[in-house]
Amino acid sequence: METDIGTTGLAAQEDPSTHTTTASAFGDAADNARSSATQFTEKERNLRLQAGLLSDKPDMAEAQQRFSQEATAAGETADLRTGMAAGYDALGAVSRGKAS
Repeated sequence: METDIGTTGLAAQEDPSTHTTTASAFGDAADNARSSATQFTEKERNLRLQAGLLSDKPDMAEAQQRFSQEATAAGETADLRTGMAAGYDALGAVSRGKAS
């Protein structure tokens, strides 16, 4: 007895609603990543503002440097989250294409 496990056989068994559900999940993940990116961008802005307020205070140079470093890290995280959102959007588009 021979079983067809080729892609034609699998495609016939595939539930098209799965792609819609997957696309929705990727959309939610993209929205969450964008929201997180916005939060980290705001954190970066606040930290840079705090660092700027200390720029004319030589005795606070260490704190200013720490705020600047934390701001840079927050900005990098925001960029990563923005990239993740784009990736999730692309995966969702592929899933939506399969649902058609």
